[in-house]
Amino acid sequence: MNFTQIKFAGLLASITTLCAVAALIFVSRNDHTPENGNLYIQEEVFANIGEIQITSPTTQVTFSPEEHFWRLKEADYYYADFNLMHNLLNALKTARIINKQIASPELIEKLNLQFFDQKQGEATSLSIKDSEGRIVEHILFGTSTPDKEATFVMRPQDKSIYTINQYINFPKQRISWVQQPITAIEESNIQQIKLNNNDYKRPDKGYPFQKRAGKNLTPIEIAQILQIFQYLPYEKVISAQNFDDTLYPNRAYISLTEFDGLIRSVEILTDNDVYWVKQTFSTTPLPTRQTNDYIKNNSFLYDGWYFQISPIEGKRLLNYANG
Repeated sequence: MNFTQIKFAGLLASITTLCAVAALIFVSRNDHTPENGNLYIQEEVFANIGEIQITSPTTQVTFSPEEHFWRLKEADYYYADFNLMHNLLNALKTARIINKQIASPELIEKLNLQFFDQKQGEATSLSIKDSEGRIVEHILFGTSTPDKEATFVMRPQDKSIYTINQYINFPKQRISWVQQPITAIEESNIQQIKLNNNDYKRPDKGYPFQKRAGKNLTPIEIAQILQIFQYLPYEKVISAQNFDDTLYPNRAYISLTEFDGLIRSVEILTDNDVYWVKQTFSTTPLPTRQTNDYIKNNSFLYDGWYFQISPIEGKRLLNYANG
């Protein structure tokens, strides 16, 4: 391809992109409808929420409120991500109308507002039920504007498409809706690490770990173990009452003690195919006040829960612990 052809191809691509952007801007322009500036969802909808269900072509998630938290039905009623739910509710409560258009079949398809139950549809469906199980709101979310400052929405039985001044993040994977990760530690905060019968400790931050019992682990091996715990996500979560630990006879135990007195005990359970983790907190004899507060405020996220981790990370931890 010569320079002229390359230049022409680049120009054509630019024109195509501009046309696509212009088309979206055109359909989202302000047409001065009397509804402009009004809230898209009425305030009373949020007064007595019993359930929020979000369904897309890739997943379905159902949230139930519990005091200051939300629980995810499809994850054995584990806790939904705090920030995601806060941002979602805030966006829904503050969404205002900036445009209204006739919902023609062509425009519905163009803006991905076809209900996915029609098989070819790409819309994300959000329904809200009150505490008595009655549906009080049902919205289809389609394409967002290129600047991600507005979204095209409509109600299934409505004859109008609205543009609202909000962009809402709908994770495609169910596991992305729950509180992650299992652990998020700073390597420099770890004072002691125990792996089954192997024990390593250091006197202060920045010092190397010294063996107290067990086999000899190199500094690189210890660093690799701690690196796993810097951010350890999970793929599935099950409550203890629904978890049969007899199915996973192979066990390993890892304990991480921080300089502030927090002890993080991790049990790994596996059948050599699937790997689960159970985490509990305790303290050294003289923990800091912040450590006690941390345990008080976070233990509920782990007590009575089992988390399935990737086989890669599970096998690595098991091998390190068992030697």
